[in-house]
Amino acid sequence: MTLPSPDAGKRTRRARLLIVDDEPGVLRVLRLILGRHHDLFTEASGKEALRRILAGERFDLIFSDLMMPGMTGMQLLEELSRAVPSQAERLVFLTGGAVTPEAQAFLATTTRHLIIKPFDADEMLAFISSRLAEHTSVQ
Repeated sequence: MTLPSPDAGKRTRRARLLIVDDEPGVLRVLRLILGRHHDLFTEASGKEALRRILAGERFDLIFSDLMMPGMTGMQLLEELSRAVPSQAERLVFLTGGAVTPEAQAFLATTTRHLIIKPFDADEMLAFISSRLAEHTSVQ
C-alpha cells in the first residue's frame, strides 16, 4: 500500500476513531500515536465494538485486529456489512500476522486496507489523513 507523505497527517481534521484490539499494548501505543490528533475510542473485543455501533455510535474510521478471541475482525466486518454497511466501509484491519488458514484465505481475497504491526506513527497518521479525505465526517 502506498501511503501519502507524513506531513499529510498534520493537516487532518480531528476524527472519531474506534480501535478494536485484544492486546492492551497495541491500544496503549495507538492512544499515544493518535490521541493528540483524533478522538479515540477503544474496545478489547469485536463484540463490544459491534455493540457500540449497533447502539448508534458512528466512527470516521474503525481499526480492528484481524485475529481476536470471541469475534475476529473478519466476523466484525461481516456483522457490520449486514447491519451497518456505512460503518463496514470504514473498517481497516490491523494484524501482526494471519495465523489461521481462514485468515490467510481472507487476506488473499479481500480488498480491505491492512496495516501490519508494528506500524510507523507518521505512516499511520498519513494513512488516516488519506482515508478521511475519501469519506465525509460522521459528525
